Amino acid sequence: MTDETKPKPGVYTHHREQGGIIFSAPYFQMLLKGETADGRLPRDFAAHACWHYFCLASAAKKKAEECMVLENEQSPVFDEKIAMQIWHSVCMMHGVRPEDMGRYWEVVNQQRFALRLTSNADLPRRFQFKE
Repeated sequence: MTDETKPKPGVYTHHREQGGIIFSAPYFQMLLKGETADGRLPRDFAAHACWHYFCLASAAKKKAEECMVLENEQSPVFDEKIAMQIWHSVCMMHGVRPEDMGRYWEVVNQQRFALRLTSNADLPRRFQFKE
């Protein structure tokens, strides 16, 4: 591949079709291990799906925490049910199994620390396991 045809670092999408529906999911080229100094993600789609979950869950949790609560109203909560909904949606988009995606949580944490991101998004409890 020449320099002109080589993809530039960035976020790309990979497309897959299932049951007549075309899914587009991000592929984080700029976070690939060996591509940049801060890159930690391997080329496996499950790793990119796990990073995608982390980004979406972090944003959802932050929005729930920042909501202004009026008197006599219940504050919005980012709970396990919402985390699982995001988790399964991301799995479907990327075409990976939930268990495969969960194996990359430690890599996602390494990537988060490499980028100096502060977030308290967690892996859904169902997928918190040690190998």
